[in-house]
Amino acid sequence: MADASVVPETRLARPSPLPRRVSARHRRPHDADASALLAGQMLSYLAASLPVRTTPEARLLALQAVLRAALSSDVRLRKGLVHGMGHGPMEEAWDELASSRFIAPGLSADSLLTGRLTDPVSGMPGSTVRRQAADWALRSARQARARGLGPMGQLLAVGLHALTGPPRCDGSADTGHVARLCGLTASGLLRELDDLVAAGALTRWAPADAEEEITWKLG
Repeated sequence: MADASVVPETRLARPSPLPRRVSARHRRPHDADASALLAGQMLSYLAASLPVRTTPEARLLALQAVLRAALSSDVRLRKGLVHGMGHGPMEEAWDELASSRFIAPGLSADSLLTGRLTDPVSGMPGSTVRRQAADWALRSARQARARGLGPMGQLLAVGLHALTGPPRCDGSADTGHVARLCGLTASGLLRELDDLVAAGALTRWAPADAEEEITWKLG
């Protein structure tokens, strides 16, 4: 199991709203690329919004909640949609998000998880774009799960795919940034990267010349 961070489990300051427009330099032509970009932005947002020790199951569920929330901040997630993202029932991850005050839970039915985001994200694109990004993240997580990876491996795979951006396969990023996306320590991140290579989700990874960055090639 990856190392847990020793940072106290406190709520961080409210993150800055997302920009309403992406500059021309960062616009991407393909739908999958745009979905990856938005999913990556949301993972960064969650890294600043959730307690450091939040489990990967809860982070994956929070990503779906943010991307599928209505303009009113109400969230309705079909349990069948998010089933299999963790080792246990997704109700446990939902309760974890409620305990961290990320979401105010509603009266969930047998087939639904319901609630409301306690800190709505401003500057979000329309529902169609957000739903496409949520579907993209879900597919990326399921592909990692099909390779035998657990929740942390799935979360890291989603993060690396988002940072790479389709249709590219080679990516690089600051080591600390990647670790924060998943709530990992630096040493924990390196072990998880090795697991992704062993599972075939990555062809390779290596420290960059600057040593504060890592490079990788998707499998």
